[in-house]
Amino acid sequence: MPIFLLSNVTGQSISLMVKFLNLLPSNNEHINNSDMATEFNITTVYELNGSKVLGGTVIKGIIKEKQILQIGPDKQGSFYPIEIEEV
Repeated sequence: MPIFLLSNVTGQSISLMVKFLNLLPSNNEHINNSDMATEFNITTVYELNGSKVLGGTVIKGIIKEKQILQIGPDKQGSFYPIEIEEV
């Protein structure tokens, strides 16, 4: 990875960094990944009317209502099935 000496104050060399970033290949990892096993990174947990609401980011795959997913691992490394009630 090249190192760019630039200044956000004066704008010096920022155009060179932008040109470099535009030359990098695009990352298509998250495009058309609906056939992949679902992976969801949980960042927040809420409780609403006695139900758990999970917030986070879908890393790969898709999430649909009535889908059965595995949540975990816990401290022993185990996973547990959960059913998606609502998206």
